[in-house]
Amino acid sequence: MKAFREKRVFTLLPFNFYTTNIGTAMADAYAIGKTIYPQHFTDVDLAAKADAIYTFLVGEPVYARMAADYGPLGQVAPFVGGK
Repeated sequence: MKAFREKRVFTLLPFNFYTTNIGTAMADAYAIGKTIYPQHFTDVDLAAKADAIYTFLVGEPVYARMAADYGPLGQVAPFVGGK
């Protein structure tokens, strides 16, 4: 619960439904890296990286649609910070 109190719970995109979405899992990995080791990921723009991965794998940048449905990648979770 300490993570909730200190607002250290972050959003990731869901990558498993009927199958595993490898592109989303890779984008999540960048978000985790940027959260845990920010000094090593200062040059990584998560939205741009996710779109590069999606474009390579599915042929179009779909991050904006994912973020609209599930929230921005790597942000403090919206349910954190209540009393």
